Amino acid sequence: MSSLKSIENERAKFAYKCVEDAKKAYKDKAQIDEEFYYTDKYDSYISKVPMMIKVNGLGNTLAFILSKSKGSKAGKKTDEPKNAYDLIYLQITKWFAEYRSYLLNIKETDDLVKKVIELPSKEYKAVTFEVLSLLNWLKRFADGLIEGEDK
Repeated sequence: MSSLKSIENERAKFAYKCVEDAKKAYKDKAQIDEEFYYTDKYDSYISKVPMMIKVNGLGNTLAFILSKSKGSKAGKKTDEPKNAYDLIYLQITKWFAEYRSYLLNIKETDDLVKKVIELPSKEYKAVTFEVLSLLNWLKRFADGLIEGEDK
């Protein structure tokens, strides 16, 4: 049971940092680039993505997020997110690259959706569960840290 708690604590710490980074990035760049928006859409998208995964599957949802991102060029993600979709995609990729590489052998520079759709069924389900668990924490912190704040 303690290993389960430590995994949840790890997710919570990572998610808190992700939401804090989204808030900071928005404040730093909003005055520079009018099209740059994280927090005004981030909390809304984070709330919707889990249901999209449950209805459409993880692969379809990641493909949708990738299609809506502004930082991708010919299927390649850039290191610098341009909108909330970019940031969500980058955060999920970073979670697996840094903390769950045993579930999904990926680097931050790899294409997440490609890795996910190539997984066998059993691993696909495990990765889907992990993404939903992470998104649950992201949603909680986005609701608490962003929603009540003036945007």
